[in-house]
Amino acid sequence: MYSGHSTQKRLIFTLGNNILAVNTTITSTSRFSNTKSFTFGSHQSFPLRYGWIEKFCLGIQNKYGNNPFEKEELRPEVLSQNYGLGNNMAKSLRFWLKFCGIVNDNPNSKEKPTITDFGIKIFGPNGFDPYLEKKETIWHLHYNVISSQKNMTTWGWFFNFFNKQSFDRQQLVNEIIDATSVEQKEYSENNIKRDVDCFVRSYIAPSPQSVYTAEDVLECPLTELNLIRKVYGNALNAKRDFQDGIPDELFLRSIDNLRNNLGITANTITVETLLNSPYSPGANFLLSREALTEKLENISNISDNSIELDQSSGLAQIIIKDDKFKNIYENYQSHEKAVA
Repeated sequence: MYSGHSTQKRLIFTLGNNILAVNTTITSTSRFSNTKSFTFGSHQSFPLRYGWIEKFCLGIQNKYGNNPFEKEELRPEVLSQNYGLGNNMAKSLRFWLKFCGIVNDNPNSKEKPTITDFGIKIFGPNGFDPYLEKKETIWHLHYNVISSQKNMTTWGWFFNFFNKQSFDRQQLVNEIIDATSVEQKEYSENNIKRDVDCFVRSYIAPSPQSVYTAEDVLECPLTELNLIRKVYGNALNAKRDFQDGIPDELFLRSIDNLRNNLGITANTITVETLLNSPYSPGANFLLSREALTEKLENISNISDNSIELDQSSGLAQIIIKDDKFKNIYENYQSHEKAVA
């Protein structure tokens, strides 16, 4: 992850037997400002809750199977009636269904919405995890949320461009305000504060003192990943570490996504880039150097021998021998066409 402040960074890529090293100034804004705009607040300040995705998918597939369904099924008043939610929570559910890659939903199109292949594979009647009980599924939801290919969100910005392990909410707000300054658009600081608050509550379980209703007890599934911790007072911590349960196909997908975002056409990527670059597995999963190295030591096995770790030249790097590894994560069913 990169800081919102300018830092001098030496990026090293390899092309064939030649090493390409680039000294460049990187800021939180410069890496995405030409391609993405920020979006805030469509979640209505509600984090995703356990039960929302599961109940929706079960209800829709019982009624429509895997076929396209009527647009009215996503209207707030219908969601409120069908799933016992208040109007704002119903709007939040619609946001999270799309944000998590569960629903293809284009309100400006006449085309009917559908459950994505990813949604069917996981939450269908015969799905891998219809009741959201597996940590592997939560890792997929996390990755879907932070790797949006269209708009930049607090979630995506934090896990790709914010380079601080210790911080508080106001510091994060200030950094995002700085990051939005390159856009030809002004954002309300209050909207950003609400977005940051929802982001933090997505990864940190509510304290007993903050639970006022039965609905508040339903935590966000992302808290299970323990990626962000409350330390003391207002201080928060996002320490890089070993992370349990990251699916192999998701790790491979993150490598390919990194390659696409950096425009790397070479077949080698340094471990340093895999650790620190925006959209890298190190940044996206908060992996320490030791944790990333451990994952890469097994890369040949999990990639069907299409990627290998090479440390013989003194420059640790992976060598992508062919694209067979893409079949592994594509067969799992990508959600990318569904994400806003």
